Amino acid sequence: MNRLIATARLSNSLLRLVPDRSSYDPSGRKALLILNAILWLVEFALNKQLLINSALIVAVMILGSGVVVVDAQQSYSAKITNVSSYPPTVKVKGYASIRIDIQYSFPPATPVSTRVRLFEADTNKLLKEDIKILEGQGTRTFDFSQETPELPREWGLKAEVHYLVGYAWLLLDERPFSIQVKGDFTLQIHGLPLGVGWVLVDSAQQTVGPSGIFVMTLSTGTHTVEVPREHVEPLKKRTRQIFKEWKDIGFPLNSRDIVMEEDKIFYLAYETQHNLLLQSDVVVELGQTNSDGWYREGSSAEISLRSTEVPESGLLGVLGVRRVFDYWMMEDGRTIPLSRTSVVMTQPQTIRAKWKTDYGYLYVSLGIVTAIVVAIVAILLIRSRRRPPPSRPLITGTSFGVPLRPAPVAPPLLRVQPVRERRFCTQCGAEIDAAARRCPSCGREQ
Repeated sequence: MNRLIATARLSNSLLRLVPDRSSYDPSGRKALLILNAILWLVEFALNKQLLINSALIVAVMILGSGVVVVDAQQSYSAKITNVSSYPPTVKVKGYASIRIDIQYSFPPATPVSTRVRLFEADTNKLLKEDIKILEGQGTRTFDFSQETPELPREWGLKAEVHYLVGYAWLLLDERPFSIQVKGDFTLQIHGLPLGVGWVLVDSAQQTVGPSGIFVMTLSTGTHTVEVPREHVEPLKKRTRQIFKEWKDIGFPLNSRDIVMEEDKIFYLAYETQHNLLLQSDVVVELGQTNSDGWYREGSSAEISLRSTEVPESGLLGVLGVRRVFDYWMMEDGRTIPLSRTSVVMTQPQTIRAKWKTDYGYLYVSLGIVTAIVVAIVAILLIRSRRRPPPSRPLITGTSFGVPLRPAPVAPPLLRVQPVRERRFCTQCGAEIDAAARRCPSCGREQ
């Protein structure tokens, strides 16, 4: 076997001595080729067992234009394992990156020239080729950049792999494939809320169909696409959809740039939110939530009151009448007696705080006021009885024939200290003795 390898190397060296077809000496080239054939015949004669086991057949054909050597040795093989293009759909008058992967198996320590060619299938026109020196076993990738046709169509291509034997390339494998060449690409956006009527593409408003899927044909290049950030459902004024992200890359803004180099489909994520409205029969400050709050669907909304008792307005409030929290009235008629509670937001909710009137402080206040008033009246009465009013002077007799009003008689129950009676003259008015019958000043009879 080692002798066979050495002979192959020597034969390959002799063949490389042959100059290119454009400038060679026919006689010298034929002599080298004949010498190469004789070398193989001597080797086969010396090793009959090798001649039986080997599948090598060397045919030397001496032609006017040159010699073609056909090598059918079974140890030379190469297979195309994968052909791909990026992008899979290309734009007319653009470029496609084509990748061809081959798996080869050649004799060890024997460099083999391997060629991969790219053809147009319908015209068999050679587009690209690449030659690499391979040996042993392994895989190798051949990359090509090819300009695309001018018209949209399904572009049929064919890849071939050859290896060099002498001056001849032998075909080992071939594979046809195709690339879609388009003038425009289709953009699809899924996940828009039902009822959304527009999408902005390059600042121009485009219409969305009733299915909620946006479809549009765009030219190759970069386009700016904007979807609605918020959408309020028309039938449910208090339910809205809030934009969250583009699902492909988790982009959180509702506007982004999209490079159209193939047909693309994007999916959006929107969050459903419901409005919670709190109302109250009494003006009161709420707790941890506000009256116009939006909550994610399925989340819990905490509701509470900072104060569960407030004074009544007006004079009743001054007298102690208070409004006390009674219960929360839900939209479906259910009641919750706790001032602090939570509500699961599965739909828009209107919750009203109900209150009741508490007169307890009024009764206490009235009792206290009544007691104070009674006490004050009693004290005044007692003081008025202890201090009688001062006595008035008593005037008796007649004046010009008109009898004077008799002196008041003290009530029998009152004990009044005796007062000395004073008399005055009815004529001159001088004070006289109570028992005197005449006035000592004027002498007139009384």
